[in-house]
Parts: sequence; C-alpha cells; structure tokens
Amino acid sequence: MLEISDWTKGNEMEKNTLISGYTSIIKSRQYSTALKEMAGRIIAASKKAPNEATIESRFDCELFAFFKEHFGPLGFEYNPIKEKSIATCRHVAREASGRADTAISTLVIEFKQPAALAGEEQKNKAINQISDYLIGLSRLNDEEMLEGFVTDGIKGCFITYSGGKITKEKFMDLDEWALDRIIQNILSLKLIAFNAENLVDSFCNPPLNDGIAFRLVEILFKILRGKMCTKTEMLFYEWKELFNLAHDDTSKQQAIIDRKKSLEKLLGVELADTEDEYLALFALQTAYAIVIKVIAYKLISQIRFDESLISFDRSMQMESEQLRVQFSRLENGAIFREYGMTNLLEGDFFSWYCVEKQWNKDLAEIIKKIFEILCRYSEKAVLNNTKRSQDFFKQLYEAMVPGAVRHSLGEYYTKKWLARNVVEEAIDLANVKEWKGLDPCCGSGTFLNVMIDKILDEKKKETKEEKLEEILQRVKGIDLNPIAVLTARVNYFINISHLMTTNRPIDIPVYLGDASYVPKEIEYDGVTCLDYVITTKMNPIEITLPKSVVQDTSQFAQKMILVETQVKNCNVDAIEDIFKTLISKDDLTPQILVKIAQLSKSLVELEKKEWNGIWARILSNYLTTANLGKFDIIVGNPPWVDWKSLPSGYRERIKSLCISRKLFSGDRLTGGINLNICALIANVSANNWLSKKGILGFLMPEPLVYQQSYEGFRRFYLEDGSRMYFCKFTNWTKAGNPFKPVTQKFLSFFLTREVVDYREGVETDWYVKKNNKNVDRLEELDIEEFFDHSVKYLACCHKKKNFFSSVESKEALSRFGGIGGKSYYIGREGIEFYPQELMVFKKSDLPGIEGCTCLRNIQNRKSKYRVHEFDVLLETEYLHPMIKGKDISPFHVEWNNYIVPFPYESSNPKVPIKMNILAEKAPRLAKYYQENKNLILEQTGYNEKIIGRENAEFYALARVGGYSYAKNYVVFRDNTKWAAAVISEVNTDWGGLKRPLFQNHAVSICEDIEGNYISLDEAYFICGIMNTKIVYEYMMQSSDSRSFPIRPRIYIPKYDPQNIIHVEIADLCKIMHKKYNDAQIIEENQKKVEEYYIKLIEQSDQDSGNSEREYEGG
Repeated sequence: MLEISDWTKGNEMEKNTLISGYTSIIKSRQYSTALKEMAGRIIAASKKAPNEATIESRFDCELFAFFKEHFGPLGFEYNPIKEKSIATCRHVAREASGRADTAISTLVIEFKQPAALAGEEQKNKAINQISDYLIGLSRLNDEEMLEGFVTDGIKGCFITYSGGKITKEKFMDLDEWALDRIIQNILSLKLIAFNAENLVDSFCNPPLNDGIAFRLVEILFKILRGKMCTKTEMLFYEWKELFNLAHDDTSKQQAIIDRKKSLEKLLGVELADTEDEYLALFALQTAYAIVIKVIAYKLISQIRFDESLISFDRSMQMESEQLRVQFSRLENGAIFREYGMTNLLEGDFFSWYCVEKQWNKDLAEIIKKIFEILCRYSEKAVLNNTKRSQDFFKQLYEAMVPGAVRHSLGEYYTKKWLARNVVEEAIDLANVKEWKGLDPCCGSGTFLNVMIDKILDEKKKETKEEKLEEILQRVKGIDLNPIAVLTARVNYFINISHLMTTNRPIDIPVYLGDASYVPKEIEYDGVTCLDYVITTKMNPIEITLPKSVVQDTSQFAQKMILVETQVKNCNVDAIEDIFKTLISKDDLTPQILVKIAQLSKSLVELEKKEWNGIWARILSNYLTTANLGKFDIIVGNPPWVDWKSLPSGYRERIKSLCISRKLFSGDRLTGGINLNICALIANVSANNWLSKKGILGFLMPEPLVYQQSYEGFRRFYLEDGSRMYFCKFTNWTKAGNPFKPVTQKFLSFFLTREVVDYREGVETDWYVKKNNKNVDRLEELDIEEFFDHSVKYLACCHKKKNFFSSVESKEALSRFGGIGGKSYYIGREGIEFYPQELMVFKKSDLPGIEGCTCLRNIQNRKSKYRVHEFDVLLETEYLHPMIKGKDISPFHVEWNNYIVPFPYESSNPKVPIKMNILAEKAPRLAKYYQENKNLILEQTGYNEKIIGRENAEFYALARVGGYSYAKNYVVFRDNTKWAAAVISEVNTDWGGLKRPLFQNHAVSICEDIEGNYISLDEAYFICGIMNTKIVYEYMMQSSDSRSFPIRPRIYIPKYDPQNIIHVEIADLCKIMHKKYNDAQIIEENQKKVEEYYIKLIEQSDQDSGNSEREYEGG
C-alpha cells in the first residue's frame, strides 16, 4: 500500500505543506525530462522482455527509483500491493476470483506480454479483464472512482470506473504523458477527490450544517452589520438594485416570509427588518463566492503553473495583511489575468470584504482554513478528464443557500439529464451541423455543460486546441445573478481545463446581463448604436455608443480593464481615447463624440463620489450581450417568477416592453397584467439572439400552455412584427417532480419562426415516471429506463382563442373541434374573505339573541395568521352562507355550514356600508371590524388593486358587485376537478332562506354577456352543458387542473325558452340535481344532454358558416 511517512504526525499546517508540495515538482522541466527518459527505458526493456513478470519488475524498479529521487523528501513512497485478490464480476452469471498484478489503492495496473495485446480481440479481452477488477474492487471498498491501466510496457490504455460506469480510453504509447498520469494517480491517493459531494462535506458538514462555510457567513454578516465603508455600501446597494431584490413595497408573499425565517435559522439571529435580511443574503452569497474563487485559484495554479507567480500553497502561510492584498489582486482578476484567464474574475459585488477597512483577523484565519481544506484535494479527476463535464458547485450552492431563499428568487436548478434532453431536441429540430448555442439564464451552467459535452462528442478526432476553440466560439451564457455568473464561469473553466495545452489568453464566454432587458439598437446621428441606462444610487449611467464598439468582444473586454484603470485615475481624456480606439472611424461623428465624452465624465464623477469599482466591468458585460451574434439554439430554464411576485420597480421597468411585444392578454383587472417573467425572457431572447432558422427550447411552467393570462405570450410577436410558433412540446407533468420539493408542473417548449397551424396539433412527447423508479437527486439517468414514453398532441380547438388542449391523436381533434367557442354567459370569481380566521365562521354551540347569531371563527393551521378560537354575536341580517369550491360536485352543492358577514346593501352593491351607518344598523358587526382593524389591513396591496376603490372602508371585500345579489346561480370549481351545480337560496337553521356567497375558488354564473340575470331554467340549461362528459374531458385537457378559466371557454348559446332542445337540456339537468346520488340516472341523462349539445354545435356551425372559427393561434 502506498505510504506517506509520518502522515499522522505534525501539526495541520505541516500536513498540508507535505501534501501540496509536489505541485512545484510535477510542473518543473526536470520532472518532464526525467519522465521522458524513464519512458524510453521502460519501452526499450519491454521490447526485450521474455514475459510479463519481467515487464512488471522493470516498471516497478523505475517508479520506485523515480519516487525516491523526486518525491522522497516529501514523504511519498511507491509501495504497491502485488497480485491482490479481488472478487470480480465477469460477463457471466457467477462470481469468480481474479488477481490484479498491481493494486495501488484506487489505481490498478495490469501487465501483459506484447503478444497479448497484438490484436483488437486481445486488447478488448485485457480491457474487460481490468474492468472486472475495478468493479470488484469498488465492491470491496465501496469506492466511487477507481482507475486502471493495462500495459505491455510499450503501449497502454486507461480505464476509469466512476458512478457505476466503466469508461474505456484508446490505447496509446507509453510516453511521459501516460507516466505522469500514473504518478499523479499515486500521489492523489492520500488526497480528497475533487467532486461535488466532497466539497459539500468539507465546507458544509451535513446534516449538522456547522461547516466552515457557515462560520464564514457569520463572520461576514457581523462585519456588514457593523460599520460599512463607502465601497461596501456602494457594492451592497447596487447589488440589491441590479439583482432586482430591492422591494420598495412591503411584500407579504409567503415565499418572502419563508426566506426571512430560513436566513434567521442559518445565522442564529433575528433579522430586524428587510435591510437586515438583505445583509444576510449578501453575506451568504459573498461566502459562497469566496469559496468558489479560492477553488478556481487552486485549479488554475495547477493547470497553468508558473514558478514566477505566487503559488496557491504559499497563500495559506501569509500574514493577515499580506493575504488581504493577495485577495484584492484575486478579486480584481489580476492573478487570473497573469495566468491568461482574462475574465474569470473581474471585481464583482462580492469583493467588498478585502477592502482594508472591512478586513479583520477573524476573516483572515477562516480564509486560511479554506486554503488548508483545499490543499487536501486532488485535481486528478479534473485535469485528466475522461468523463462528461460536471457542475462542481450546484450541490455546494444548494447546501449553503436554504431552499426557501432559492425558491423565492425563482431558482430551480436543472438536472443534467433533463437539460440534455432539451439540448438534444433543440439540436435535432434546428438541424444545423455546426450549431451555436446560448443559455440566456445559465445559472451554474448545466445547459452549458451539456453543450460542451455535445461538441466534444462531435469533435472526437480534433486536437485539444481545436476542441477548445470550437467550445469557446459555440457555447455561451448570460445570467442576471452575479453569483450564478461566477459559478458558471468557474464550471466552464474547469470543464475545458483538460483541453488547455498552451498559455493563450482565454475569455470565458459567460456574461452578466439581463435577458429580459437588453441594450436596445437605435439610430443616432446616422450611426447604429447601442442604447442602455444603468441606474445607480448617485446618478444614472446613460450609454449611447456605436455598435462597432463591441465588434470584437474579446478586445472590448480587454480595453474596458484599461478604462477601469483610467477611471480610478479620474482621467476623462484617456477614457475617451480608449473608447475611440474601439469604434470604427466612420462612426465617430460629432454627436457620437459628445456621447463618448458624457459617458467618460459620468464614470469619473462616480469615482470622485467613491461610488465606483464595478461600472466599467458591468458596462462591458451588458454591451457584450447585445452583440453576441445569432445562435442556432437558445436553451435553458429561465426563472419562474409570477408578475405579482416581482419587485414593483422591476415590474414598471419591463412593463412597456411587455406591452410593445403584446405579451399581456388584455383581460380586465389582474388578468391582463399577469405574466411569468420566463415568458418575457423567452420573447426577448428569441428577438435578440435567435437565428432565422434557429430553435428556442425552454423549460417553463405548464400554465403557459393553457391559461388566459398567457394569450399574448402564445401569440409570440417579435419586435419587427413577425411571430414565433411552437413546433414541439415535451410534457414532464408526470415525471416525478424533477425539481422536488417544488411540485410546479412544467413542459419543454420549442419554438421556431416557421409557421405552425395549431389546429392541426403540435407533437408532444409525454414522459411518465415508471412506478419502480425514483428520479430524486439523480443528475444523470437513462430516460428510457426511468420513463414510459408516448406521443400526444397539443392543439388549439377553440374557435377564437389560442390556448391548447391535449389530445391523444390527431383523429381526436375532431371531437373537441366544436366545443371550444363563445359562452354567452359571464363567470364571476368568488369573494376573498381574508384573513379567514377573522372573516369565516361556523355556528357556535352557544345560543344567539334576538336579531343576532352566535358564531365561532374557523381555524386554519396553514395560515400565517394566528387568531385564537372565539365566539362572537353578530347581526343575522348581514350574515350569509358561504360556498367553497370543494363543496361543489356535479349537480349538487353540499354546503358545509360556513358563514360570513357581508356589510353591503343592494342599493350600493360595490361599496361596503360606511362605518358610521354600519354602527347604527349593525353595532356588533361594526365593533368587531374596529377591534380587528389592524389585522384586516395586513392584506396585500395586490388585493387593494382588485378592490380598486381607494376610499372604500378597510373591511371592503374583493370581487363584489351587483352580481352578488342575484337570485339564481350556476356555480363551478375553478381548480382540480371540473364540476358545476345550480344553487339559489340556502335554507339555514339560523336565518331561514339566505342568499349564498361564494369563496374565491367557487366561480359563479348569474348573468349573460349583456348583464341580464339568468332565470332558474336558464341556470339548469347552462349547468347541463357544463357537466357533459365531453365538456369535462375538454376542460381537463385544456388546463393544468390548478386553475380553470373564470369565463368557460366552451360554446354555450343564449338560452331560448322556445327552443325545444334548450328546454329538454334544462329539464334533464333538473332531474340530475334531484338524483345526484344515482350514478345510473346521471350517466343516462348526461348522455342525452351530450347528444343534444352536439346538435346545438352542429346547428351553430351551419348557421354561422364557421365564421366564429377565426382564431388567434398559429
């Protein structure tokens, strides 16, 4: 077994020095020369060797001597175990005993005579043999990654066992590269494997979660809570603004409340206010960023080792101030630029901690401990990459950042198998050989990693340098979140590091930018310019520069580093000169020169106000995103954040863009301005970066297919008036919740500029998880093994609207063809009785008094309001039975005795009775409202907009009007299960016959489109149609079942008492209401009603000549 002398002795620093000291040796010229000479000697001896034992002996002698000379002073020895017995699993159904010639912990070497590797059959046999050895060894030691090498002393082949899979490489000459890999395998045996799981264990220490990463967060939060210097204030404030976290309204969304609680638990402190919460989040993201940056520093110091540069190992031995200076150079990217990585780090929002006024000894010591931990890691698996690309930091981010925080920000990290499915489908649909790909919301880089894999698969025969160039030119990413950009860049860098054979400068093509708000292209002074405004606390930076400024994005990035230097020097003239060198001479018109001067002065003014340090880099990133070019595939998983959950300032900023792209549906009140931010990002991305024949492939929530709020999105108008069309979907709604614990249903949406007729159906792959499979936490899986696959269609069946319905086949389209159409009746959403613990009651066991009923408030364990149970007397005149959605079943309403106060009168139906009048008419109710005023007022501003009356009393209810006083209603559920019933007055034991009121998930129909109230027969006619089986099937296949449209999107004609079919449907519905428990009668009569309904549809089509079939789809 390989031994390291005195491993258990000495202090921690000595151990780390011992482990890490080999770096300078393996990067030296002497080491490289010695390897070449050793390879030559082994090959020469092996050609003359009579048997494999002789080859093995010479191999061992050479390695023993080599280790003694080069690594002996560090305590490393070459001491392999010979002929280790291993239980191997061969390709037969039995266990056998095999022996590996040399087993060095996780490295197995098998020696063969040259004749034994002469042909392909012999080579394959040898590869299979050592593969079996590795699998057997993994069973014995429960190891996840092992490596084997089979050789005849002249050539050899590496085989890797990882994650339950064997990876076989090609045979190659036994040269210095092969020997170096063997030696680094041996050296790595006492080191920790560099992988995502080990990073989490080292820095977070789950499940206790008391690791060094959290101690770093606590130290940083303590510093921030103390006195912040000007630079830290600037970075913190602008981080909030650019990251779109700064709420200027008081949000009461549950996600925000959960976020605060999770941060308090993490830090073990109470967060006083919103500012405290953001300080905590800023500290958390800074801590994560520090860990990522130190990891990147370690890896690049290995990949591009240079004795002239300060080594990683020496950094952990520095004094506090020396370390701070080193980290300042690390943060502004200087160290990485010395190594040839031009934009890996570039002075981001999280560099505040290394400012002299913020740095302290506690911080220095904790950072040294991070160095110590990382010194125990081996880069072998990274630098000798034989597997697919990886996301090294996704698990670390998820371990450090609580789920409630990530989910409040719309962050749902995509499993690699899911990303691969989207990328491969997009490539197939685009049908372009040398495709280019972009992820505009790249997160930690999962989709980028998949695209890197695809190019490596395509370019297996090319040189490393050619592969590297292909990847850098063809795979690019953008993200708004600075922490995501950092993570994606470092992941990208690690996953291409094995291709770096020279020290050529490299830009990692991942940029900070807002995919929903990209610099606009305008004409200014006859020049095509990029126009953008960066808002800062001091003053806005207005940018109008010729597009030619970013014609060479790499040069632009380099020059902006110079701009930053001159900004610090407050040299306006020098800044102007740098911009002029980037812009085409023909574009330097007088007005353009004025704009350049204004921009230069703005940057210097911010510097003079000590409000600078990041703007040149941000400007560089944002302008670069406007000139990335066109891509054949745009893929990703954009944030899923509802319009009402967006910060109000951000909503206003993007509202005009949503209007210009016709993304809003046009519904009254909330419907027209409800949108998910992913819909806007899809539109902007296609408009800015998609090639003419390109494919956009996004993972987005299922409601975008069905809900009325997304009619505008589904039209998908671009800036030039042209449109995009859905050309394929992949349905993951029954795939086992890949984003668990989030259960939001979603699809893959694929769009093209080619016209698609949605009435013909859009092909949809359905993947349903197999019962015996679990996809939780699996990054990689075989889709065919885990899911049952079928092909269905999503089609527009409505005569005028563009929502989709799911059908099993194109033949089934004809069944739905006539159902989708215009309803002559208006649906009304139920009333918001909120908070329920104050507004919803049941009758108390205590007796009432004359004119008053004794009530007991309900309790709701899930509510954020904690109101104790109590009894109260309220005036019976203002009490009404309340119907919930779950009370409704086909042809029946089962009232569950809920009671609500309703302080309104029909003479003024929309406005509640004034408090002074209510105090006279119902003094007990008025007093009850007054006593609970503060809690009632703790409703969201969003409800106030729905109520829409600034002068209304504080107890006003949302969605009240003349329709609240109707006599006859058809009531139906707006979610989960389609069902409708007729209801009029409810007979109560406390107030006699009472008009019912409906809670928000119980939708009611009581009037037609002209505002006429419906008769009782009319109600039965409407209900009969709504409860037919074909309508049930249509509604369930035309929604996500979480919400049905308030106005039914089905053909319901105006009731005509002279029409025999209309009357017959109403009469049959009356029978079914009386016999709602008799399944046989219901089924017989439903069938009759359906036959009548189909006749009405046919008659309507004949009368209108199909004129109503004009629709807004593709």
